[in-house]
Amino acid sequence: MTYHKKEIEVKARIVNFENLVNKLDELGIVLSKPSVQDDQIFWPNGTKFEDLASGPPVLRIRKENNHVIFTLKQRSIERELTKIEKEIVVDNAESLREILEIIGFYNVLNIHKSRRSAQHNEFTICVDEVEGLGHFIEIEQMTSGDEAEALKNLLEFLLTLGISEGDITEKGYDTLLLQK
Repeated sequence: MTYHKKEIEVKARIVNFENLVNKLDELGIVLSKPSVQDDQIFWPNGTKFEDLASGPPVLRIRKENNHVIFTLKQRSIERELTKIEKEIVVDNAESLREILEIIGFYNVLNIHKSRRSAQHNEFTICVDEVEGLGHFIEIEQMTSGDEAEALKNLLEFLLTLGISEGDITEKGYDTLLLQK
């Protein structure tokens, strides 16, 4: 049996952006310059929003800094922000979009955001400004180990940054935008 690493992620709305940046700075975490990401999200034909809980594959074409990244995400049935994630760089977003449509996927949503990121130990930290949603922080870790332990560590770290538990969300940007 093949074991896949999973992306474990926590996400929260940022209420006080300056406070968060100061907390990161105190820890010696320096965010990158902003990078614009334009994502096209694809679902299998016939998939409805309520079907996502059963874990069908979600495909993404991301354009960022003259690069195109193709991503497959398949979420855990237990938790939306825990998922298998596989990425490859491609050179032609339009041809890829056409291929996805031919094999039975449709473009359900486009997401536009500005992202600043940093690495801290085993965590990837992303601070995003998402068009239509506002500012968020994501903290992620790839693991093939104990998912519950990874999630606990991510949440503990998130709370040390001054994030309130009430601002934590269990939903991806696609879900947040579709539910808006």
